[in-house]
Amino acid sequence: MAKGIETHLFLNKCHAKEPRVLLRECADYRAKVGDDDKKPLPRVTVFTTSGQSFSGFVVHIVRERDAETVLLHVPDEARPESVDLVYVNADRVAAVKVHDGEWIAPLLTAGEVARVPSEQPQSRLQLKREVREIGQRMAKEFDSGVDVDWDTLPKSDTPNLNVLDLAKGVEKAVRKVLRDKLGKEAMRGIRRILVRHQAGARLTCEKDRDGVLLVLDVDRALPESVDRVVEERLTGAL
Repeated sequence: MAKGIETHLFLNKCHAKEPRVLLRECADYRAKVGDDDKKPLPRVTVFTTSGQSFSGFVVHIVRERDAETVLLHVPDEARPESVDLVYVNADRVAAVKVHDGEWIAPLLTAGEVARVPSEQPQSRLQLKREVREIGQRMAKEFDSGVDVDWDTLPKSDTPNLNVLDLAKGVEKAVRKVLRDKLGKEAMRGIRRILVRHQAGARLTCEKDRDGVLLVLDVDRALPESVDRVVEERLTGAL
């Protein structure tokens, strides 16, 4: 878990949110991550205007007849797997406490923090080795590799995990594009997919003289299912 200056830096990037908005985002987050064990669900305590409190996980939020209801999974400490559910009128929510908030850092910081703050990135040297291995594997299988414009990356090692995830996503995306004859025709002549960092940029993809240029801000949270997003951008650029 984050400690000392890490905690301070993380908190500086957290955004204030209206409690009901935060609960909706927690419900959306649950729907996105599904049963991914690597992405724990945010545990919250909901405080109501009547002085009650309920601790658990947001399952769903629904609006009916101009009234919004929050469904919480509230297991008992002695029965952590119990399916105890609480239905709370959203209008009665006064405050929300998020437990161990760094686990959902991208949500709480609107993407400014891309990973769990205490997750240690590999060194730039190790990252270069791993990206090279991915590129060599792709070149052997697809005749089209991935590379990084290293000079554009931030100096810190913090974005390295994102860069590696992106390189892996590119490999998966290219495999999907090449699954049929049309994709193989479109990729003909594409020898390299170059990843370039640009502060504030959303993920874009365009052809250039050397192949395909993929531009994004690697210091922010990657899109969910990054391989699917890269496939969409790559298909649009070919």
